[in-house]
Amino acid sequence: MEAFQQGLKLDKTNKDCIEGYRRTTELIQNNVSESRSGKDDDRRARAMADPEIRMIMSDPVVQQVL
Repeated sequence: MEAFQQGLKLDKTNKDCIEGYRRTTELIQNNVSESRSGKDDDRRARAMADPEIRMIMSDPVVQQVL
C-alpha cells in the first residue's frame, strides 16, 4: 500500500497505482471480514475439541479474565 501511495504522490492519475491501491485495499477488507466470520468459528471449534484447552477455559480465574 505504501508503494502505491508513494506512486500516487508522484502522479495522482497513474492508473496502475490507482488500481493496485484499490485491489490491495479490497483484499485487506476481504481478509478482515473472513477472519471475523467463519474462520474464527472453525478455529474456536477446533480449539475447544482439545481437552487441555477445555480444561483451561473452564478455570474460574480464566473465565474472570475473559
